Amino acid sequence: MNFCRETTKMAVPPGNRRVLVPRRAWMVRRQGPTPEDARKDGHIVRARCAPLSPASGFPVSWSQQVIHEISGLEILPEVSLGSEIPSPARIFPMPNLTPAEYFAPFSQIIPNFAAFCSKLSASLPVHLRMNTLKAPVRETRLRLERQGIALVKEDPLKLVYRAKNLSHPGHLLEFSLGHLHSQALSSVLAAIVLEPQPGDAVLDLCASPGSKTSLMAQLMQNKGIIVANDRNPDRLIPLRANLKRLGVTNTVITRYPGQHFPKRFLFDRVLVDVPCSAEGTLRAGPSGTLRQSTWASQKLTRLQRDLLLMAFDLLKVGGTLVYSTCTYSPDENESPLDFLLESRPAEIQPIAMDLPHSPGLQQWNETSYDPSIKYCWRIYPHQIDTVGFFMARVVKGS
Repeated sequence: MNFCRETTKMAVPPGNRRVLVPRRAWMVRRQGPTPEDARKDGHIVRARCAPLSPASGFPVSWSQQVIHEISGLEILPEVSLGSEIPSPARIFPMPNLTPAEYFAPFSQIIPNFAAFCSKLSASLPVHLRMNTLKAPVRETRLRLERQGIALVKEDPLKLVYRAKNLSHPGHLLEFSLGHLHSQALSSVLAAIVLEPQPGDAVLDLCASPGSKTSLMAQLMQNKGIIVANDRNPDRLIPLRANLKRLGVTNTVITRYPGQHFPKRFLFDRVLVDVPCSAEGTLRAGPSGTLRQSTWASQKLTRLQRDLLLMAFDLLKVGGTLVYSTCTYSPDENESPLDFLLESRPAEIQPIAMDLPHSPGLQQWNETSYDPSIKYCWRIYPHQIDTVGFFMARVVKGS
């Protein structure tokens, strides 16, 4: 069963199950010889459920079903085989907002806010990272140009090109061969700023799908060791596939909750690209609007803080850590770092790279941050045409 609210994505297998649902959620119950009526108890509902397709429209794949509205247990007419259940957008219309409306809370911290909102109407560019573990950059570039693909080098990054007339890089033979990888420009920066060296011991605490992991292996020339960790077994599938396709041989994969990673071994460098609200990935597209979403930010920021603390504790003295997100919220960016500086012997270092960016914030609402947070980078799409990004380079003191 799928509840028809896009911010609540959960599947309930057939059978009896107690489920926490919104008060006005929809559910589908299979009729049987002894149907069990849905019971409302506050927000808790017990029902015999049947699975639905997650696609919009939810085509019905069985003949005898009844739709119940939880708030009133109103029974609608039976749905016959082949008919459709109304889409989530029609049942729960979530407001579409313009970029200016959506990001209004950040209008005072985003420089040139009008240009930022205007840039979100354009689609994200396709960036290709050349994989020197499989083929020289020149060879891969020439192969693509012979196919009519226009490439523009993204200086000062030697490995990254923008493909102007390419929409599906995964269809290329060179992609399947591992000669290149489609990766956002800002994602490339996080691995480069960490500066992993051949022979280092490196931890990627939230590694899937492996774009940054594979780039670090490339920078290390497949020497040393990388531990690529992710807690979700489903996310390990693309991680393994990408590392194999890209010819990575110095990496082992682990599956731990990042905030509980074992402290049996300390690393020279740690990358922690934490789960985030991903506001930096949003683009309005042809519609010119963004779908409003809700996120359990308090729980999320607590997780980000815990991941950052664990990543720092896994560093050797003098080791380097990069903390990154693809969002704009100071609660997910500067706040966890400020907490780290208060509780650990950490030092935020300037990032030695010549690219457009904004410094980390010194204040957000009523909260003031450590002065060294100005060395963090905030990257906005109208500064660099890529995913919005935040990153900080941290060194562990004695």
